[in-house]
Amino acid sequence: QKAKLSPACEAFCDQLIAAFPKMGDAYYYRGHVRTHLKNPAGAKADYEQALKLGTNFPDEARAGTRESGDR
Repeated sequence: QKAKLSPACEAFCDQLIAAFPKMGDAYYYRGHVRTHLKNPAGAKADYEQALKLGTNFPDEARAGTRESGDR
């Protein structure tokens, strides 16, 4: 069974970004959550910031940026 992401997950990512504003992975994670919460504009911005700062998931972030822009 697949877990559902909730707005609480986004709030957790907000806290993570507040604590570590230069950590690209935090933006990637929030972008992933926002994608599942049907917030494509927010997801795209987060994926772009993740790529700008550097992330361990560059391919996924680039794919997320393209997918979010298509919606």
